[in-house]
Amino acid sequence: MDSRISEIYGLSDRPEHIDIQRLLDLIHPDDLKRSQALELSLVPDGPPLSEEFRIYRENDAALRHVRHLARLVRNEDGEDIVVGINWDVTDEARLRQDLLTAKQLAEARNFELDRAKSDIEYAAMHDYLTSLPNRRYLEDELTRRISIATGTDTHVALVQIDIDDFKAINSSYGHEAGDMVLRHVARVLLGLSKHNDFVGRMGGDEFAMLWSQERGSSSLQQVAKRILLELAKPITVNDAHFRISACIGLSSLEVGAKASSATELLNESDLAMKAAKSKGRGQILHYTPEIRATASLDRTPSDRLMRAVDENAFVPFTSPNTMPVR
Repeated sequence: MDSRISEIYGLSDRPEHIDIQRLLDLIHPDDLKRSQALELSLVPDGPPLSEEFRIYRENDAALRHVRHLARLVRNEDGEDIVVGINWDVTDEARLRQDLLTAKQLAEARNFELDRAKSDIEYAAMHDYLTSLPNRRYLEDELTRRISIATGTDTHVALVQIDIDDFKAINSSYGHEAGDMVLRHVARVLLGLSKHNDFVGRMGGDEFAMLWSQERGSSSLQQVAKRILLELAKPITVNDAHFRISACIGLSSLEVGAKASSATELLNESDLAMKAAKSKGRGQILHYTPEIRATASLDRTPSDRLMRAVDENAFVPFTSPNTMPVR
């Protein structure tokens, strides 16, 4: 043993020779088997073997990291002798641990950032109450399906559903009950959807469903009727029993028809849905150009009146015989 070995292992008596067990007793219990395996794997005049392990110094019990390089040699008398070199690599081991910790922290932060980004993206594209895709997501999906359907035999259909007298539900039973009704409608629509259907919440009490299948207008009408039948089943909310109904507007991109934009199809289904509501509860209407024309005629007088007010087109006249109001 040289003085540096005694210093590394904390041997105050600085012996020139030592029983190997004295050193083994200083090795960390978790590393002892690896150290013993190193010694057992040595073969006479074989290659040197290296291992790193932890020790508790004998004089002060300080934890240190030691790297050991050993080789088994056979002397002139035929005795096997282990020749070893030791380095105190505590600073290096701590640096490695610090780097590993920093890497783990960076990976954890990146994971949190990715999760936060994913949560933000999800929140931006989904409705917080029902967890359904929101209008923005719906528009993106509708645009994608129209693009895919163009030039193919795929039928793209949009169904817009509006709950009848939803404000009355909130007024009579409270907003909590209204939220429960909206979640109920979402579950009903999801239950009626197929694997390739898309269900979303437009906002408020309006929902929408998309189809990209080979379905004609008659099939679309049947699906809409099925929705109304399922929604009409009695429900219980906070001990209150009642039924709900809805009006449905339909619009579609028929096979072979000129490609429409998502905005156009959404506008058509919205017009059809409003026209259905004007006819009463539980109505279904498929969009036709006549519906748009009627809506334009209904809108024109009010638009002209508002424009006339903005342009000061009204001229007031008073009668000289008018008596003052007291």
